[in-house]
Amino acid sequence: MSKGKAAAGVIAGLGLCGCAADVTTVASSYDALTRELVRIDVDTNRDGVVDTRTYMRGTVAYRTEVDGNGDGRVDRWEYLENGELRRVGSSSANDGVEDTWAAVAAVDGERRVDRGCCAIVAPPAMNSIVARSWCAPRKTPMATA
Repeated sequence: MSKGKAAAGVIAGLGLCGCAADVTTVASSYDALTRELVRIDVDTNRDGVVDTRTYMRGTVAYRTEVDGNGDGRVDRWEYLENGELRRVGSSSANDGVEDTWAAVAAVDGERRVDRGCCAIVAPPAMNSIVARSWCAPRKTPMATA
């Protein structure tokens, strides 16, 4: 599949989810050496500021960051593995610090959502080393393209 078709597919998908996607609100970035798609920036409300940024490895999305309230700081983080949503992080204080999560976990063949906060709980399937790094809060302002 060509890079242009891959980007068009992701952009078309954004349009299906109710996001306003056209040439004035969507921008894609490619690696200069590999020419692979690395990021898609979307201005969903058409105010001239990127509010949704999806990080890609070629045609596969692995993380999306959303500034839902327009203050220039990320409010929601979505993490994907092999194209499937695995966990969603949010900033409970709207300060750009990821401190609350909902994670999808398989238990006895069924998928469930575990919810937690850094100070309270991490997903049970994670070992303590991963859980500590998963709970590490970090400030992530929306970078300018």
